[in-house]
Amino acid sequence: MESPRERERMTGDLYETDFYSWSQQQGALLRSDDVHRADLANIAEEIETLGRSEAAALESEYRMIAMHLLKALHQPEMASRSWNATIIRERLNVKRLLRDNPGLKARRSDLFLGAYDDARKEASAETGKPLSRFPAVSPFTIGQAEDEGFMPRALSRFAEHGGTDCSSI
Repeated sequence: MESPRERERMTGDLYETDFYSWSQQQGALLRSDDVHRADLANIAEEIETLGRSEAAALESEYRMIAMHLLKALHQPEMASRSWNATIIRERLNVKRLLRDNPGLKARRSDLFLGAYDDARKEASAETGKPLSRFPAVSPFTIGQAEDEGFMPRALSRFAEHGGTDCSSI
């Protein structure tokens, strides 16, 4: 029988050299109730990483929505069916992420704020307009960003559902 130190070295080595095999091994150990042989420290780290990646995914969806809304507001002549489709896709992704991870609902505001700051920088880079043209505070709420009916006039011609005229913001 291997010592705890030897077991830790073996699972730790596998964790570092072959993550897939390590994950399969750890899953089998946990399912067989052989928890004392499992690499609990790395399992805990991986579980926490999964949670962080879900939050990062939600922030990324918000960033894409905000960037495309900003581009449509500040460069309406360049609006395209692709921008419209991106907003729709990302809103569906937000809905799915929040449905599958209800614990993220409490972080929506913070994630949206961080996403908006990045979105305005990207919108500036993509449009060639100075960053100062894009408001430091989002001209639309998180609710509007998630709302399928909220679409700048420049994009509403591509949307089957029409769109809310948000050209005044």
